[in-house]
Amino acid sequence: MMNTVGNQQDETKILESALQVSDRMIFTLYKKGSEQIRKEIYKARGHKDFSLKNFCFYFNDDWVKGTISKSYSIADIKKICSKIDCKAKISNLCKIAYVVELEKAIV
Repeated sequence: MMNTVGNQQDETKILESALQVSDRMIFTLYKKGSEQIRKEIYKARGHKDFSLKNFCFYFNDDWVKGTISKSYSIADIKKICSKIDCKAKISNLCKIAYVVELEKAIV
């Protein structure tokens, strides 16, 4: 789910939906502080019309319009997880991304 969560206005909805069909899920999120590296990646991919505001990239290319690409801190991820009552294991994947493993709280 690379950046599927980071494309949502409300991350909790997509995570809650996924946790209805599985007790555990693994996905990646972009790290806050990786925006310059990502900017270069987007340029190399051919994106020409994008902007960065509050750790979010917004696209306005012919082939990608309005898509949001958010960055998260570990504190941001923990806050989202606290809203959906699950445990999170957060690991470094690389310079620009975390791997997040969510597990439903046992009721």
